[in-house]
Amino acid sequence: MGEFDDVNWSTSCVRLEKLRRNSGVIRKDVFFKNFLAEFEGKVQREGLEWMGARRIANVVHSFGVLDVTSRLLFDHVEDEAVRITEEGDPQNISNIAFAFEKLGEKRAAFFNAADTEKVSKNLGREGNPLNIATTISAFETLCHKANVLPALIETEEIAVKIVRDGAIYHISATISAMASSVCSRRC
Repeated sequence: MGEFDDVNWSTSCVRLEKLRRNSGVIRKDVFFKNFLAEFEGKVQREGLEWMGARRIANVVHSFGVLDVTSRLLFDHVEDEAVRITEEGDPQNISNIAFAFEKLGEKRAAFFNAADTEKVSKNLGREGNPLNIATTISAFETLCHKANVLPALIETEEIAVKIVRDGAIYHISATISAMASSVCSRRC
């Protein structure tokens, strides 16, 4: 596996993600443990500079789906948060937000980088209702106060987009997260 590049690692993780119903078995599997150790070793040696934002997001998302925590990987995602959020598309950002939400990872550097005007505008312009709902929901669930993102979602253009193109879940998740961020009832 030493010759794996970012595409190989990402593809392998996405394929493992398809087995999520057996994630408890996968996490205990000796081959998976070796796979994870190889990946973490490469990240330890080289950081994440060798991976594009999409590949990083795929790996982190897969870890979230499989309920696998990698402090090393997540620390490096925080170190590279500005690059990842600025290079990544809305799906990349929402995939990482989803994984951090599912794993309870309150990674402030990532969420701060995702809550900039540039990244939030891109999320609103290019993202679909699922990307928007997933991202804002992660902010709310992890009690990370979003400053820029809620103002963007409250614009008529984005609100219409969410209602017109979104499933009822996307609409209700976005409204719930927005209401919670205003009320701060849990945090």
